[in-house]
Amino acid sequence: MKDAAAARAEARWSRDAAPAPAPLELVAGALNCAIYDLDLERGSVVWTGLSSAFGYGPSQADPRYSWWLERVHPEDRESADRDYRDFIASGRKTWAAA
Repeated sequence: MKDAAAARAEARWSRDAAPAPAPLELVAGALNCAIYDLDLERGSVVWTGLSSAFGYGPSQADPRYSWWLERVHPEDRESADRDYRDFIASGRKTWAAA
């Protein structure tokens, strides 16, 4: 049988051992923005902070590029798509929508 001190120590250990948020989750939360990791080979995106920045829950976000493009403002969509496609063709490692 455990004594009270041992039980408290175990409870504290369990609480403290909870997984910490991933670094991108911390950044997205601090900046109130969405961050994505694009897999060009698969054509899919992993979003971080999408819910807090834009209100989309995990089940609402589609990992395809077309999902993102449909949500770009109509006046900006063509240039964002062109910039993105130019980036893909360039072979550069990073890109940001202007």
